[in-house]
Amino acid sequence: MITPTHTHPSEVQISTDCWKAARDADTESKEEWLAAKRAAEQEAALAWSKQFDHAAAGRPGEGPGLG
Repeated sequence: MITPTHTHPSEVQISTDCWKAARDADTESKEEWLAAKRAAEQEAALAWSKQFDHAAAGRPGEGPGLG
């Protein structure tokens, strides 16, 4: 039978409540991350839209099945 090992106090994980409090307290970096993510998604959506706008104009080789 294997005896369970005990974790040193410095290696103990923080409690869920402490983790949530720390996460929620850092609203500034969360807002920065969210703004950057939204900007990247908007850029990707714009690139996708431009690709399919060319297809709608009837340009060959642009977009699926329209050429």
